[in-house]
Amino acid sequence: MTFWIVQALGILSLLFYAISLQQKSQTKLLAYSIAGDAVFAAQYCFSDTKTGAIAFIISIAFCLVAALLYNGKKLPLPILFIFEAIMLGASVYTWQDYWSIVPILMSTVHYVRVWYGNVDFSRYAALVLTVGWTVYSIVTGNYGGAVTQGVIFVAAVVGIVRGKKA
Repeated sequence: MTFWIVQALGILSLLFYAISLQQKSQTKLLAYSIAGDAVFAAQYCFSDTKTGAIAFIISIAFCLVAALLYNGKKLPLPILFIFEAIMLGASVYTWQDYWSIVPILMSTVHYVRVWYGNVDFSRYAALVLTVGWTVYSIVTGNYGGAVTQGVIFVAAVVGIVRGKKA
């Protein structure tokens, strides 16, 4: 039963991420990303992939700081370093195998993406993020998450194309 819950959560997160990449403001993009991160955190908790789960939990806090305290303005660089240090510290505690490096690297890309504060850059960074998370999802048996990442990749490409036309 847990297997199907994990897959369903991966697909549910699709809704939030696909919508997030179509937003024109960084604040709205972050709001939908927070919802998607929460669902992905639950997915990785159910599948007992601790580093993936903690990466999304920390991402929620990071996005909340970015959205609530800075409301679309660029985050101060120390905030980026603080969250990166939190992620590195947490990953020491949650490390399971060499695949645990993927959430650490993807978290770094994500933090830089949010810190940079540019919607267009966010869409390009999403391309990198989806590849990393797809690999991690497949390796850890989170196939619904892998499907979601594939769709996010397509949504990011659509957002890039639509952004260039505007």
